[in-house]
Amino acid sequence: VDAARLVALGADDLDAFLQADVVVIGAPMYNFSIPSQLKAWIDRILVAGKTFKYGPTGVEGLAGNKRVIIAISRGGYYGADTPMAALEHLETYLRGVFGFIGVRNVEFIPADGIQVGPEHREKAVAGALQLDGGAAMGRLGGQQRSRERGLVAFEVGLATLEAGLLGLERADLPAQ
Repeated sequence: VDAARLVALGADDLDAFLQADVVVIGAPMYNFSIPSQLKAWIDRILVAGKTFKYGPTGVEGLAGNKRVIIAISRGGYYGADTPMAALEHLETYLRGVFGFIGVRNVEFIPADGIQVGPEHREKAVAGALQLDGGAAMGRLGGQQRSRERGLVAFEVGLATLEAGLLGLERADLPAQ
């Protein structure tokens, strides 16, 4: 892949993000944090002068007019009341990133303990669906699932879990 193509892909991702009213992300926890593909996408949308700027009082987010819905999955349990809490760098990182660029309307749909065993996986997915009430797409205000209608979807790994939680089909997601 040549450099010009990489720059163009980054510009496409940034433009799609800036034009979107709603961003839907599927994010599994990989080694206590986000997958490298999601990090690469974040690197393409965090652009000084576009999604944030520095001013006399510090950083100012410029992308605050978005709704971000994130389905997260974790193999174990990393809640604040667990021994593993200090290693949870998925949800905390994503909250920080979107807060940095001014997005305050961030919703998380968690599925925890999916690698503990089959019964835990079923319970985690059912719990996430119950928490969401199957309404993630309903919260999009009836918008069609396309970039043209103000929705950007980013999905990485464990496609069945995240896409299933959000009612998305693989065909609705941009190529990676």
